[in-house]
Amino acid sequence: MLVVARSGSVMIERVFSPPAEFRMEWRRRVRNVESVVTFDVADTFARFLEAVASAITSGDHERLHHDLAADAECRAQIAQALAERN
Repeated sequence: MLVVARSGSVMIERVFSPPAEFRMEWRRRVRNVESVVTFDVADTFARFLEAVASAITSGDHERLHHDLAADAECRAQIAQALAERN
């Protein structure tokens, strides 16, 4: 995935499906200066499920609900924009 902003960009490989042993790297370019940010190996899917289970158990799931609702709204706006183009 390539994310572009006014002052730079970041390239992330395997952002949605990294294997558990994959060492995630973000290749950044900010004001024409390149750098690489490396993250520890982690099973991101398992960590997400653990966070969801913990939030449900503790009753502190409002943040997850908000994120899901925001994602649904964004997807609806994209679908509407695509429908208007066709």
